[in-house]
Amino acid sequence: MDISPFTASARLAIVAPPETLYDFIADMPAIGAISPQCTGGEWRSDERGVGALFVGSNTQGDNTWQAQMRVVAADRPREFAWENLGAVDWPDARPLARWGYTFEPAADGTIVEETWRILESYSTLEALPEAHRAGLTPWFQHNIEQTLGNLKARFEH
Repeated sequence: MDISPFTASARLAIVAPPETLYDFIADMPAIGAISPQCTGGEWRSDERGVGALFVGSNTQGDNTWQAQMRVVAADRPREFAWENLGAVDWPDARPLARWGYTFEPAADGTIVEETWRILESYSTLEALPEAHRAGLTPWFQHNIEQTLGNLKARFEH
């Protein structure tokens, strides 16, 4: 299956230093304060760098779930990213999607880019109903734009 359509991203200038924004995003439970879907979560260990595991809590309408994430990039203050490994304690844990943030210094602060993309290892993507697959990219694009707007509001109050 061609996964190239399953990607979304947005960039936004925020009047705050890259280090401050990186530290907020890298404290993954804090993302619950700015995300329309993620409500928080907890680290599985004291480790926070590449390879660290995090359990994210999510809500969409009446549906709530948790998913395990693995940090794949932790380059302060330039990039922080993780892969969604699927449901907590899923016996066939494998990377399904990659989320990432980059932080580019700018004259008045930072250009923050958030990205999401489905990974090749998401083998059950084809099993999803076509209407669900068709809605993934617009849904995540909207959420990314909302998350970045909330991040900007949080630091430019």
